[in-house]
Amino acid sequence: MLQNGKRQIQQMGSQLQLNQHHLDTAFNFFKLVVSKHLTWGHKTEHVIAACLYLVCCTEGTPHMLLDLSDLLQVDVYILRKTFLLLACELCINAPAIDPCLYIPRFAHMLEFGAKTHEVSMTALRLVQRMKRDWMHTGRRPSGLCGAALLIAARMHMFQRSVKDVIGVVKIIYQAILRKRLTEFEDMPTSQLTIDEFMKVDLEQECDPPSFTAAQQEAKMQQLEQELAKKLDEVEGEISCYKDEIETELEKSRPKLRGIYTTYTKEVGQF
Repeated sequence: MLQNGKRQIQQMGSQLQLNQHHLDTAFNFFKLVVSKHLTWGHKTEHVIAACLYLVCCTEGTPHMLLDLSDLLQVDVYILRKTFLLLACELCINAPAIDPCLYIPRFAHMLEFGAKTHEVSMTALRLVQRMKRDWMHTGRRPSGLCGAALLIAARMHMFQRSVKDVIGVVKIIYQAILRKRLTEFEDMPTSQLTIDEFMKVDLEQECDPPSFTAAQQEAKMQQLEQELAKKLDEVEGEISCYKDEIETELEKSRPKLRGIYTTYTKEVGQF
């Protein structure tokens, strides 16, 4: 079993582009699982996927449980259950930052009825796309989960308000959720129809929103500097024209003669 497990870990790990250290750690987890007889009642490939995901969590790699689900073509709920069991039994405090661990529970709380699973899977696909577009960088999972669930609910014709969602995902400010929605709106995925989103997987990746915002701010500052420079140049030209006009007007004024000249000089002295 160990040799077969090691081989499968190598195969899955290479597809996830994990390095050798990650694969060795996953194999060590797998050996612990086997020694504790935790494989009973679970498919070996599911256990191996859970071990690999334990490594992803502890090492902080940018993978979701959904990536392993896609790799094995198995329901993410099954892998989630196996992962949580192993993490508990092995006493591994894996950082719970993957939205896959939250969305099913949040979807159930939003009461989608028979379509809870469908809405959850759509929300997970949305989060997967958000992560690919770097929207998760520096973000708490609750904001991404909330945005994904709200969009998924609308896609499946459920009317859930921003207030409904933030009450479930425990976001303090509505502005956080609205910002995630605005960031997603700027992504190419938001331009797809529902059918296209379900069928098309865009290869294009976007820059992180923070990077894009910084670029826009730098561009605005550059434009402001260029505008200020042009204004200074225009004001300088206007000043020159003003001086020239006054000079020409002075020249064009008729010169007074006789008694009027004397009178003007006297007035000027006062």
